[in-house]
Amino acid sequence: MRILAKPLTVPVLCLVLLLALIFSRIMGFEMRRDEQLYATPAALLDNFRLYKDIFYNHTPASAWYFHGIMVGLQTDKLLLAGRLGVFFGWVAFGVALLGITYKLTESSAMSLFAMTAILANGALLNQTGMTATNNLLVLSAAYVGLGFFLMGTTKSGAKPLWVFLGGLFLATAAAIKASAFVFIPAVALAALLIPQHVPFAQRVTKVTVPLALGGLLGAAPVLAYFAADPGWFLAHVIGFHTGPHVAYWAAQTVDGEDIVAMSASAKGQMAYSIWFSGANLLLMFVTVLMLTVLIWVDSWKRAFLRLIGGQFGLMVSCIAAAPP
Repeated sequence: MRILAKPLTVPVLCLVLLLALIFSRIMGFEMRRDEQLYATPAALLDNFRLYKDIFYNHTPASAWYFHGIMVGLQTDKLLLAGRLGVFFGWVAFGVALLGITYKLTESSAMSLFAMTAILANGALLNQTGMTATNNLLVLSAAYVGLGFFLMGTTKSGAKPLWVFLGGLFLATAAAIKASAFVFIPAVALAALLIPQHVPFAQRVTKVTVPLALGGLLGAAPVLAYFAADPGWFLAHVIGFHTGPHVAYWAAQTVDGEDIVAMSASAKGQMAYSIWFSGANLLLMFVTVLMLTVLIWVDSWKRAFLRLIGGQFGLMVSCIAAAPP
């Protein structure tokens, strides 16, 4: 009973149970076409060059990550290595959700809620988080990066090491999937503004500079490929997604109707169906509830800043970036 009395005992037990269920689902999930792209480089990178010899329409980190899993396990089973790599991403995501939430809130109840709301989220338990792709990996890296940045810019003062790690993981997220770049400008701006009680000159040296150094280190794989051959890199990562990829899906219809969301209205409907259902609807409700409570006991401005800069802002920003 003394063990169960410890603050994080129940959340940790729930995390272990959730991860066991997620592992079972990953290992039994049907194979999907996208895995042919993401898993294949794991067997080819020893002998072929990414982009020049191998088609790959994403930033390079996930390809090398799956390759590393395959080499580390000494297996020639591509799908196994890829799926295990995704599961390791889930483990990191779960541990980060638990640890970062508790560090920011000192609440085991909030830690348990944050963890279960994300790990049991239906938006991640489909192809997005079950197959050997970069979709789940980017969320895990982005969450860790945002969490470390917040831990390094608390009201107790700036902590350069945490900020450095935040920059490292945020850039790593962009090295896994280019769409994670959306986090970087917002965090870069925040690095100039928080912590508010720290003088601006100290903010630059203790927050902005460590963030930039961590970002440069995390972005090293992208910068290396870009420097080696900008044309090939941009053709694969940018040119493909703005040209052939769009044209292909625009041409795919069923009974004259688009099978993917191409128009602004279709994307809005898809976003509505994702956000206002299941665990995401619960997240929205609790966010509104917490904001209401904070406004009730504090000024609306301070309440808004506390909400956006705290755990709910962290959770909502990450799930908002989750692919459908």
